[in-house]
Amino acid sequence: MPEITAGIGGQWVNEYWQSKFMQDLSVPMDKALAVVTDEGKTVTLADLAKGNKAVYIDFWASWCGPCMQAMPELKARAAEYSDKGIVFAGVNLEDQAAAAKVGTELDIASTKINWLLETPDFALSDMLNVASIPQVALVAPSGEILWLGHPADPALVDELNKLTAN
Repeated sequence: MPEITAGIGGQWVNEYWQSKFMQDLSVPMDKALAVVTDEGKTVTLADLAKGNKAVYIDFWASWCGPCMQAMPELKARAAEYSDKGIVFAGVNLEDQAAAAKVGTELDIASTKINWLLETPDFALSDMLNVASIPQVALVAPSGEILWLGHPADPALVDELNKLTAN
């Protein structure tokens, strides 16, 4: 997907390509991710989506300053929307040790966030064209991508509110 960064015109072009990319893609919900806190255990996106309106997938890494700055907002959103049919997954792009360390520091065990690891071949993040982090994908139980972008984009909250209005 091309990326253009010059001014308002560039923003429009980027949004156009992003919407075109999302319309032509469906996430295979049988995709398995490793659970950080239970060595060897895996969970699929279908497992997470079951009985929910969407899966909120937050891609992050411990070396990413903006990712770490966004963690309090991730925790706040999980607290606000988890009981409204949105399931949250923090997907680490590093390794189990880095994810476990951050999980302990942020007390993720006390939240409603599934703490997961991307596969070694980066299949999910590559499929979603995650070229920079933090990045969030909001995925319907059918695999349809409902929203994809930076977690600070106000359009994400708009989409969450639309999904949970009913």
